[in-house]
Amino acid sequence: MTKKEIKKINKGCLFGLLSIPALAFISAILLSLVDNRPPLHLSVYFNALEYGINECLQRFKNGETTLFLDSTSFRNRSEKNFYNWRFKIVQSKSNKLGGNTCFAARAVPVHHKSDTWFEINYDLKSGKIIKICGDSKSFGCQENKIWTTSESLGPKGWN
Repeated sequence: MTKKEIKKINKGCLFGLLSIPALAFISAILLSLVDNRPPLHLSVYFNALEYGINECLQRFKNGETTLFLDSTSFRNRSEKNFYNWRFKIVQSKSNKLGGNTCFAARAVPVHHKSDTWFEINYDLKSGKIIKICGDSKSFGCQENKIWTTSESLGPKGWN
């Protein structure tokens, strides 16, 4: 093998070794521009909020305690785990209802800043359920910062 052939082989190897990190870097940048998260099934969290309020009302009617974690719907979704990887349900920050109560709860995003929080409050005096959310530009939150369990929310298949 001549020196010219060896230099040609070395250049090819060097080019190959340098192109791999360059391709990896470019791929990482391009992938970060694509939101490849699975569809957001808000109905799971909306149902947990609504079931929790209903459960709390039943406890109240039966003369049982109505602390936040007395509701199994809230307790089961209060910690981040395999099933709650996108949102977890926590106590509402509203002090109108007295703090630690299952008559108010909030689903807060765990990872993604593009998601917003969703809150439900039950007013014992009026009997009304109030559903509010943090950012009207986020999926599932309407212009007036309320949310509903309507199946017409968002793109087809996202509920």
